[in-house]
Amino acid sequence: MQYLQFKNASLRQALAGAFIIASFIVTGPAHSQSFPPFPEPAVGPFPDTENMRLLDQLLPAEIGAVTPRSGVLLNDIWGWTSPMGEEYALVGTGDGMSIVRVTDPDNPVFIGIMPTPEPDDFANLWGDIGVYNVGEPRPEDDNGDDGDDAGRHFPWYTGYAYFTTEATGAGIGILDLSQLDHFGPAPHDGFQIPPTAVFEEGGYESAHNIYVNQETGFAYVVGAELADDTATACDDHPFHPSRFNTLILDLKSDPLNPEIVSCLADFGEHDIYVVNYRGPDRDYRGREIAFVFDGRDKDTASRGGQRVDDTPGELGGGTTEIWDVTDKSDIKVISSFTVPGICFSHQGWTASNRHEFLLINDELDELRDAEGEDGFFRNFFCATDNPPNTISNPGIYVVDVRDLDNPVFQERFSVDSPGDNDHNFIREGNKLYWAVYNTGTRVLQISRQGRELKLQEIARLDSEPRDVPAFFGQWGIFPFPHSRTIVASDINNGLMVMRLDRSRGDEMKSTKAKTAPNAAAIARQRASTRSALTEYYRSRIR
Repeated sequence: MQYLQFKNASLRQALAGAFIIASFIVTGPAHSQSFPPFPEPAVGPFPDTENMRLLDQLLPAEIGAVTPRSGVLLNDIWGWTSPMGEEYALVGTGDGMSIVRVTDPDNPVFIGIMPTPEPDDFANLWGDIGVYNVGEPRPEDDNGDDGDDAGRHFPWYTGYAYFTTEATGAGIGILDLSQLDHFGPAPHDGFQIPPTAVFEEGGYESAHNIYVNQETGFAYVVGAELADDTATACDDHPFHPSRFNTLILDLKSDPLNPEIVSCLADFGEHDIYVVNYRGPDRDYRGREIAFVFDGRDKDTASRGGQRVDDTPGELGGGTTEIWDVTDKSDIKVISSFTVPGICFSHQGWTASNRHEFLLINDELDELRDAEGEDGFFRNFFCATDNPPNTISNPGIYVVDVRDLDNPVFQERFSVDSPGDNDHNFIREGNKLYWAVYNTGTRVLQISRQGRELKLQEIARLDSEPRDVPAFFGQWGIFPFPHSRTIVASDINNGLMVMRLDRSRGDEMKSTKAKTAPNAAAIARQRASTRSALTEYYRSRIR
């Protein structure tokens, strides 16, 4: 496969991401020609790699992101395995949800893209994907038996993907995934696979994130925007805003036509992780429990516990909550807490299926701690005890949730990458796969040490080797549990297909190919984006 070779980006190119944000603030959504170009994609192999192997890389244009629409390329990612064992990466882009067959990870194949109906909206910057599998009896062959598969009894199911974007009016694109095995390679880079259905009920306009609890068949849609000029599912709730609602959808009866079973107005804003609880707290064992990452604080005094965007009074950190969502008509907040040092409760996962520890990531605490005394995050967003220009490493907050009513903070685990900020992670088995923006993929081993959780970095692959502004690099990551293939979405550099390679042992080398920036360099970089980021986060922090 021929790639454009990496070119050293000029300062103008390296700051393109910041200028894109600034242009949006000034002009609003516009067509892509209004924005400066992204840097040329960086192409592997990448020098800062340890215990990982890059199997292949597909550039954004090779997976249907044919234009940087309003400065938007790749965002989040998920994966799906068909009943026949074919593996697919489902990649969010500014053009829609791209589908790549990665069954042979050394030779990934672009199948097509389910397009977004609003491709020129800057809000396509934020996209997310959830998958729901519906089990069915395996159909018999014409001769009345299962042929060569007789006696294997492998499950047969139909999968559905749900693609959200923040572009107003885009709806939730729903794709029947059972058709994918019948597709060959896409005939061209922009080949489109139309959505099987689009969800637009209850005044739904857009959303930030979606999570599907496979065990119960409910989808949780957070950061949902509802129409202002029509009846909506949240109209009978107090404090009903147009944005920041949570919708719960029942997928079971008709996955192509989900039913809204609950609308929580202004209740849970950013991200959510939902489990059938198997933990040690007997009060909740067997119930459906949601861990809710609410971004910033709540002003409980003035809004009766409801979320507000600009919390008055003393600054704090981002709120995390635990809900009992078993009864969709009577959702209860079990606990609401703020972890010491956290700025923005962004996203999280439990450390095991025993649900004893909760892992939380904070997209912004590193940026806050790198600022000076006049920094926006430090003064207008969330407080900190750290002195100005403290260069923080990307970190994960570990919380003991063995008693769901009384979560206890354990520690902030960090990796050596000063000045970089982190994004989404996912746990599979006893490993955590972590997309850390400009420092790429990090893999952590999870273990127990007495009554405490232990995290250890065992592998990395930095797919953005350049010194570029914050919010470049890897957005999301997904490990396939059976093949052990790992796929990650790099905003500017495309789809990374990887695998752990620990032939040299578990120990990480201490050297880094990319020089860690010092405090002065970070301060200069942040100064170039501060004014744009201030307005950006005030108006639409995600």
